[in-house]
Amino acid sequence: MGRKAKKLADKLPSVSRNLVEQAIDFTSPRGRLEMGGLLIGHLDSDGAIQVVTGFFPKQLEATAGYCEFSGSWVAMAAAACLYANQACSNPIIPELRIVGWIHTHPNLGLFLSSIDVATYKSLKLMTPDSKFIAVVIDPLRDEQGIFLDENSPNEYFSTSAVPEMSQQLRQKYHCFLDRMQEIKISKGSDELCAILPGDLRIERLLMGDTDDSRTASRAAIQKMKGAIWTLEEEIKTLKQKIKPLEGLNREIISMKKDSMIIQQHLLDLKSKTSQRNSLLQKLFS
Repeated sequence: MGRKAKKLADKLPSVSRNLVEQAIDFTSPRGRLEMGGLLIGHLDSDGAIQVVTGFFPKQLEATAGYCEFSGSWVAMAAAACLYANQACSNPIIPELRIVGWIHTHPNLGLFLSSIDVATYKSLKLMTPDSKFIAVVIDPLRDEQGIFLDENSPNEYFSTSAVPEMSQQLRQKYHCFLDRMQEIKISKGSDELCAILPGDLRIERLLMGDTDDSRTASRAAIQKMKGAIWTLEEEIKTLKQKIKPLEGLNREIISMKKDSMIIQQHLLDLKSKTSQRNSLLQKLFS
């Protein structure tokens, strides 16, 4: 079982709760299959990580205990960050970067497995200052946690913050999301499964983006409704088949009662016959 870490003196990372909820909404319909993605953010004036957005690409492999996506998505995300930083260049606005990795542990709880630790280390090596976090969510238990260090696989913090952003910084994130939408259109939604806009969700919807997390949730609900309807039809069919069986069962019960009555009559006749035989023996003895 994981445990919440003790508070540190340094300022903790801020991870958008809206982003986490979007990740939970999108991955819940996958059931026990794990899924991984990347988190995009910036460093604030104190050097603390601020996670604002993220995405889930196509998984090369996904099981109940493992997930993997192509490393090319790290390069594409870094290039999209570079594009946004250059398009909205301003020395007083923090630069966007890959700041974390997010993956699911459906119905397993919050911890970093040995494979997770290895993945964390390899991704962290790509950052020059080691400013990199791991976020684990359990969409089936509705649990989430931030892991600050691969060497503490059972210690985590909750995600409940709302990152503060100036209008200029928001615009930079919109540049990043615009580029990710272009990649999604180019490669298809099968390759870039979900973009998580976090607190920028409403703005992105007004700009015409699809709501990937809500779309996945609605599709799952419709699938569940279809499954429920199928079960209801199967129950109706079974009930129709049961009715004649119930009638047959009543007939069997009635026949058993008749059989018991006949058996009792036979016993009575046997007893009377025995008594008569005894009398006859006495008369002729």
